[in-house]
Amino acid sequence: MKSVRIFYRKEGLLRYVSHLDMNRLFTRLFRRADLPLWYTEGFNPRPRIQFALPLSLGFESDSEIVDVRLDDDAFPNEEVLARLQAAAPKGLTLLRAADPVRKPGEVAFARFLLTMPVPEGVDAFFDQEQILCEKKTKKGDSKTVNIRPLIRDWKQTDGGLLLTLTAGTDNLNPTLVLDAMSGFFGRPVTASRVRRVALLDAEGKDFV
Repeated sequence: MKSVRIFYRKEGLLRYVSHLDMNRLFTRLFRRADLPLWYTEGFNPRPRIQFALPLSLGFESDSEIVDVRLDDDAFPNEEVLARLQAAAPKGLTLLRAADPVRKPGEVAFARFLLTMPVPEGVDAFFDQEQILCEKKTKKGDSKTVNIRPLIRDWKQTDGGLLLTLTAGTDNLNPTLVLDAMSGFFGRPVTASRVRRVALLDAEGKDFV
């Protein structure tokens, strides 16, 4: 038995596949690749598949990570990657396979590239001491929250914004930043494309 960490890219029409369905997709992918998944025991056996951080529906990503446990340790990581690459559907690019180094819970930040027309005066928005917006709770209610502490840094690019946001326990969805910008500028501020480009640890280094 061994655990393998898979690094992959998710894009194109695959961005409309939900997080739950990605779990099913990887289960089928390993079967197609003829790789022996490890299953839990009991009445309802399940494969051991754990994603580092769920990706919102409609987002693309260059930096997805999933840990999978195999029932046979005879497969080197290079062979696991090659088999998965041969069986992967369009929109799923398998980048590399490696032994897990850090626990998924150590992901602290996520970096997003938002393709959008950046409003004039965006500096004033991010320079606020508080950035308030409405956020839905698990019960379906909404509450006003200050998201400014959850924005690690930001940068304007030629085609939009690059945001580094808190991830994990205090996860900040970039759509909430856009909602707050809409309130600040008094008009809808939207992104035509949202792409997660990196997962980072507490020190701001790439999560491996």
